[in-house]
Amino acid sequence: MGTEITKANHHIRMSGYSVVIPPDQGWHLQRDDAGESARLIKKIDLIIWQMWFLRNTINNDLLIAATAKEVADHFRQLDVQVMIEEGVKKGKYQLRDIKMGEETVGGRIFYTMEHVIITAALFQRMNMYLYFPRPRNNRYFFIAHYSEAMPPSVTAKSYKDEFLRVLATFEFK
Repeated sequence: MGTEITKANHHIRMSGYSVVIPPDQGWHLQRDDAGESARLIKKIDLIIWQMWFLRNTINNDLLIAATAKEVADHFRQLDVQVMIEEGVKKGKYQLRDIKMGEETVGGRIFYTMEHVIITAALFQRMNMYLYFPRPRNNRYFFIAHYSEAMPPSVTAKSYKDEFLRVLATFEFK
């Protein structure tokens, strides 16, 4: 599952951003410095919680010139379209409760999307938070993703509040 997060390594520093993870809480880090990706996983029995942070480069000149909200809307709609085309239409899963909005965390505005994916063997709740350094003309943005997955018959504690506390420590460089 990766490296256990302790007091010695709970401040995750990437070249474009950093976050602080609560130490000694069962989180394990899988890190990809080249992709500026930090995935944190906590697993108990058949339940898996994940926090995932990464930087996403914008390569399209029209999107670079667009507002942060326009890029966020484009990215979120594309994500929904892919889930419908690759999952729902192919009978792999049901997609429910899609909600998009904006939320202020740690004094920063994030564009959000939440949804639920259901299969016969899996119930997965996901939350995505997109942060843009500027109101427009961004060459990249940051993605923070939280998910909890479990068998449909299992009820588990949510760590979304802990994820939001981690997201409040987010700093970009």
